[in-house]
Amino acid sequence: MSALVLTGAGVSVGDVAAVARQARKVEIGAYVIGRLEKARKVLDQAAASGQQIYGL
Repeated sequence: MSALVLTGAGVSVGDVAAVARQARKVEIGAYVIGRLEKARKVLDQAAASGQQIYGL
C-alpha cells in the first residue's frame, strides 16, 4: 500500500482507517512542510516578544 501524503487537501475516513488499522505510512508533502515552517516562525516571534498565546 502506498503512503498517505499530506498535501493540505482533505483526508478521507478511509485514509484515516488505513493508517489506524493497516499501519499505512504517512508522509508530509513539501507544501505542508513549508506552511508548518512559516507557522512555527510566527509562533517563535510571538513567544520571543512575550506575547501571550492561548490554545497551544
